Amino acid sequence: MWRRMIFVSCVLFAVYAGAQQSGPILISHTDSTRAISFDSVTRRREPFSTTTQIRFGTDHATRIMLFAMNLSLQSGDTASAVTAEAEDAAHNIYPLVVESVAKVTDQPWATSVVVRLDTNLPETGDVLVRIKYRGFASNRVRVGIGQVGG
Repeated sequence: MWRRMIFVSCVLFAVYAGAQQSGPILISHTDSTRAISFDSVTRRREPFSTTTQIRFGTDHATRIMLFAMNLSLQSGDTASAVTAEAEDAAHNIYPLVVESVAKVTDQPWATSVVVRLDTNLPETGDVLVRIKYRGFASNRVRVGIGQVGG
């Protein structure tokens, strides 16, 4: 009986440990914390403006595409299950609307995340961006708004 309890405890522990997951990881350049990112409509790289002349949908807000590892939506989840935010140099937090989350074609380990920039973001340099999914936060990556650096 004692052996059976130990076995059951080990199996329960293994199942519990297997259910653990780590958070998503935003992909940055190998030599910095600068995000691999681009404007999702024009495909231009940073620095980004908060608005664009090319109207996408009902507004002129810029949409940028970020890339993440360790991010797969669970069955029934939509892009709204992922949240994003940007922090400026003054430590102000700006919510970013996640509009799309999709696997990258021919790269099953990578997921693209399209976020709409908040038009109130100051265009004064780098912000730190992170995403969250199911309570797990990603690392923060740098994105240039208005200019790179600062």
